[in-house]
Amino acid sequence: MGFCKISRDVKLAVIRLHERDLLSLRNILDSCGFSERTWFRILKLWRETGDVVNNRPTLRGRLRALDHEDIDSPCNKSIHICTFHNNLSRARPC
Repeated sequence: MGFCKISRDVKLAVIRLHERDLLSLRNILDSCGFSERTWFRILKLWRETGDVVNNRPTLRGRLRALDHEDIDSPCNKSIHICTFHNNLSRARPC
């Protein structure tokens, strides 16, 4: 199964089932469709933070300082679709 967002409630329910020994780990994983890797990641987060969701900011990539030249460049100008259409309709075929 590919990437699938698992809700906080489901993660907490699975943690409680495991902590109270109501089901074996294999039955929990089979019932919920978690992989072992996902389970151990959730369990590690629970033990380290006391919560099952990661609240760290999710900025990715390199931060870049913008310059006024970046903002004023022609690539950043927006063109309305009607302007684009009118210019194409006025163009003559070669």
